[in-house]
Amino acid sequence: MLPQVVEQKEKGWIAIKKEYIQHTGKEITVGQLKKLLNNMKSSVKKKTDILATGNKKIKLLEWEKVFLRLMKSDENPVFVKVPGDVDIGAQSSTANKNLVQNISPISVDIADATTKVIQHTPKKRKLQSETEETAHLSTSELQRLVLLEQLRLTRLQITREELLIKRLQESDARSIQQNRITSEYDTDGVLQVYLVLK
Repeated sequence: MLPQVVEQKEKGWIAIKKEYIQHTGKEITVGQLKKLLNNMKSSVKKKTDILATGNKKIKLLEWEKVFLRLMKSDENPVFVKVPGDVDIGAQSSTANKNLVQNISPISVDIADATTKVIQHTPKKRKLQSETEETAHLSTSELQRLVLLEQLRLTRLQITREELLIKRLQESDARSIQQNRITSEYDTDGVLQVYLVLK
């Protein structure tokens, strides 16, 4: 580099250093300041890397937004790679203009076509226990059917238990009555034996 450019850069770093010290109140060297700015730059680049972030909305902190504007980039660079971003109203960028120019006319014609895409629903696998009735039901209808069957089964179990309790009570009543009859018979027999012996 030319000596004049190097001197201007040094003056710029010194001016930034003074502003930083004045703003934060912390002492810092030019080397530390350069490292801090490089770390900030790599952090913002990592967060806004299109290949790493995919098609997600990029959320930046306030200082990162300012830093991104200083680096002359978009706030959400995801749209740079979307071919139709000009049509949806996003700000155009130089990368997007180049991308739109490189798109072949065939792909534009395909995008402009108003053909209706027919969506095929995947065929359900018929389970072994599935009947004709359940094969065409939706998930919510199947759940309702299962709940109704469980309710019916519970009611049958309650009725069965009530019948068993009733039968047990009847058999207990019969056995108590039979015990009374046999005890009366026994006492009568003892009385008769006693009378005969006298």
